[in-house]
Amino acid sequence: SDLAAYALALSLVSIPWFVFGQAGTALMLPVLSRVQEDPIQFRRKYRACVRYASVGAVFLTLPLIVAGEQLVILSYGSKYIGTGLLMAVLGATSAVRFFRFVPAVASMALADTRNQLYSNLWRAVSLPRSRPALSAGPPLVPGHETTRRRA
Repeated sequence: SDLAAYALALSLVSIPWFVFGQAGTALMLPVLSRVQEDPIQFRRKYRACVRYASVGAVFLTLPLIVAGEQLVILSYGSKYIGTGLLMAVLGATSAVRFFRFVPAVASMALADTRNQLYSNLWRAVSLPRSRPALSAGPPLVPGHETTRRRA
């Protein structure tokens, strides 16, 4: 039941990111690539992209953070009562993902793939470290307690 609640929350939080991420990349990458040789124009376009991504992050993730549990219950029923904290945390992480989106697109526009490499390596290294904390902590969703094995 923990995994079902987590998968449901993650899928709901991921929808805005997938929609915005695809469209945002398709729109921002050519705009930034065209001005890659002009640092002043690049900075101006970059700031505009940051503003658009910030508005998108707030508009698309704030409802998930504030009213995520109500959206889950409305869509999937009362068996998912208690998913509010999980939705808030995943919504906040999705907002952070929006804020790191524009620098990633800008680095692609400048053909700087080291930036992507280092951030992805850092994420890969941090995943094994999170397992002990997750397995020893409280359940992800209150009311969905399961027997946990210690790592």
